[in-house]
Amino acid sequence: AAVEVQRLTEALRPLPVLTGPNWVEATGNVVRAALALQRADLAGEALAPLQDGEAQPWLQRHAALQSLISQWQGELLRERGALPSSVAALQRRVAYLDSLPQPAPLPHWAAQLDLALSLRLAHQPVEAALARADALRPAWLVSHPLDRLRRELEAPSPPGHWDGQF
Repeated sequence: AAVEVQRLTEALRPLPVLTGPNWVEATGNVVRAALALQRADLAGEALAPLQDGEAQPWLQRHAALQSLISQWQGELLRERGALPSSVAALQRRVAYLDSLPQPAPLPHWAAQLDLALSLRLAHQPVEAALARADALRPAWLVSHPLDRLRRELEAPSPPGHWDGQF
């Protein structure tokens, strides 16, 4: 699977025929696949072109995509053990979603749980983040894999590996 992630990373290098939001979202899926495989090296390689402001100047002005990139960056930083930086990146994602008049409920809830996970692993207070996540959980959602993370975040033992699953 890691070889396939590497191949996809190379294939998704910005090209005139593959740019814009579709390129960003496809690249984000590769970042998450690498994180799910616990391959921070591959995730970082895939994420790097999204963070190159000189190569992608248009992207610096796209707040929605920048917030997604912040979430992927936060997950990668958590995987690398840079927990304060992970918290900061995930706070940027949550702040962007909080600023929208009607953010999509599922991504908003997932981003809040993502932030709560980094807070917990950084040994920072997590209660307010969990209360906010509970308030954001879509009422129409019967069950979701992130419900297990929510339970793990309150358990005495540290939560399992969740990177790449948001």
